[in-house]
Amino acid sequence: MNDSQEGALRPESPTNRKAGLALAALGFGLCRAWIVACLAIPTIHGTVYGTNWLYLIMGALAALFVAFATHTAVGKSERFREHVAEATFGLILASALVVPASLMLDSLLLAFVGFMAGGVAAGMLQVLWGERFAAHENTFVTIASALAAIVTAICLASSAEIVRMAGYIAFPLCSFLLLTMECKRNRISWRTGRSLDEIDPPAEPCAEPGEDAPKPDTALSSERKHLAGKLMASVAIFSFLVRMFDSIPTSGIDPFLAFGGSSLFALVVVGFAFTAAALLLKEKFDVTRTYRVAVPIMVLGCAVLALFFEVNSAIAILLIGVGYEFFDVLVWILFADMSRTHRDGAGYIYGLGVAAMFSGMAAGVLAGELAHTLITSGAVQLTVIAMASIISLVFTGFMLFPEGMMSKLSPLRPNAKKQRKTSEEHDEAEGRASVEDAASQEKSLEERCCAIASQHGLTPREGEVLILLAKGRTVPVIARDLQIAKGTARTHTERIYRKLDVHKQQELIDMVEGA
Repeated sequence: MNDSQEGALRPESPTNRKAGLALAALGFGLCRAWIVACLAIPTIHGTVYGTNWLYLIMGALAALFVAFATHTAVGKSERFREHVAEATFGLILASALVVPASLMLDSLLLAFVGFMAGGVAAGMLQVLWGERFAAHENTFVTIASALAAIVTAICLASSAEIVRMAGYIAFPLCSFLLLTMECKRNRISWRTGRSLDEIDPPAEPCAEPGEDAPKPDTALSSERKHLAGKLMASVAIFSFLVRMFDSIPTSGIDPFLAFGGSSLFALVVVGFAFTAAALLLKEKFDVTRTYRVAVPIMVLGCAVLALFFEVNSAIAILLIGVGYEFFDVLVWILFADMSRTHRDGAGYIYGLGVAAMFSGMAAGVLAGELAHTLITSGAVQLTVIAMASIISLVFTGFMLFPEGMMSKLSPLRPNAKKQRKTSEEHDEAEGRASVEDAASQEKSLEERCCAIASQHGLTPREGEVLILLAKGRTVPVIARDLQIAKGTARTHTERIYRKLDVHKQQELIDMVEGA
């Protein structure tokens, strides 16, 4: 498990759990509200046309950069996460100042600068929130994501200009503030994502001569990598479709205007549905079943749009939005679950996910503007676009990424977990004697190491390094297994030798065996 995930999945008291849910839901909801508010600016201020897709493209590139830089930095650099967090705050502040100024001055150049900064910050901020979500169990992620959808709708319900302007400034800053509060509540450094109970010295810049660089383990099997790629493609397709239809102006009276419009009302519907299901069913809640609901509802929305656009366009947009939000919350939960088993952790998984989402949305904005132009000129009928969308949804839901693939990537389904547990118990029973013997020896070794660590005043991290040293692991292997820099692993080793008054690894092993 990565340093950014240390302390994850710890049991909490009901009061602390409610406080954590409130912080996460409010902070993530404000982040999403900021993104939606920025995407709506071109429809309100014609002078900044084109900034919405630029905003999304920059967000996608930023998230993709975080994903691959995280993959590269694991075990080598401990400061990358710190640079990302600080850059996110700086870009949020820049966007909060430049975007309102560009709107007041009607400056397209300033708007481009502000939206580019905001897009990069939005991509990074969502990844940082993803790391915090992955540090909790799936029920927490489910409820927090669902409540965040409701928060987003509430924040955007008002159409007053002063409220929108405050949103460009206050939403991102408050979201980042709540992120730091959530980290503090869990005793996590918001800069490094690591536990405050553990203070490691900075990594040394280079390795000692003769030491081999740690070789990373394969994070996913080739099949799971293939499935993860299909999931990211599905995220891009769903995001493309929902943003394309949002860009096509609706006709008639919107019956949900009191709730901010059909798109925002969809957030409220899904938020309450997910929250109620998670609270009532708890561990029995099969979140994968929402995928069965998401695709048909979006297909129905496209059909209504094709057949009854003139009279029921708002209903169609509502159905498409509800289907998409069911899928979006499910994906956020799936990302969190995948992050806990992936070598590179949440930064990598959420980075890829946010990049796929923003890329699809950017393409959807451009496609929606093109479709609107073609429909207005009479070159293309809306029915054709709706039918093509239905085909895309059916292909995605039943061929590209069917429901059964989710359990292969991450067993979110309760009965899938039960089946996996039964299979593991069966395999264990076949060689129980040898396994129990090996487990007994392992436990005995760890108990002796814990006793020595307590006796000599070793820190929790030094205790972990001591166990690996007692097993005969080298410094590069320790750095790889604990996901820390090689220089840090070497420093821990030297401190352990000094505290135990030994001079080489064999003396340490003899000491542990004789304890």
